[in-house]
Amino acid sequence: ETRRDSRAMSRITDAEYDELVYRLPEKPSILDMVLLFPKALVWYLRRICVAFGWRYVALTTIVYGLNQGIGESFAYFAAQYLLTDDPPAGRGLFPERLAAIEGFAHVPWQGKALY
Repeated sequence: ETRRDSRAMSRITDAEYDELVYRLPEKPSILDMVLLFPKALVWYLRRICVAFGWRYVALTTIVYGLNQGIGESFAYFAAQYLLTDDPPAGRGLFPERLAAIEGFAHVPWQGKALY
């Protein structure tokens, strides 16, 4: 019998779900504690693959990784180069002035943690 929650979409039983959840042993060793996050991440990805399929998980990971991993770093480098390059191609800002501008521009994201 399936539960009536998010697992109902994938039609797995309670026993199958329990097999997909990582739990620490009763008396965990230091190695168990160190490997807790990597193992939990792998088990989480397994549950997501059961629920949505491995293709969806792979595609989402690739798109998300390319967008924020590679795309944002290129955009940041291009903006930094444009602002610090000498005129007429760039703005000719000194590094300390650029750091002040970037710090001011990040205030909304830093204040977001307060809410």
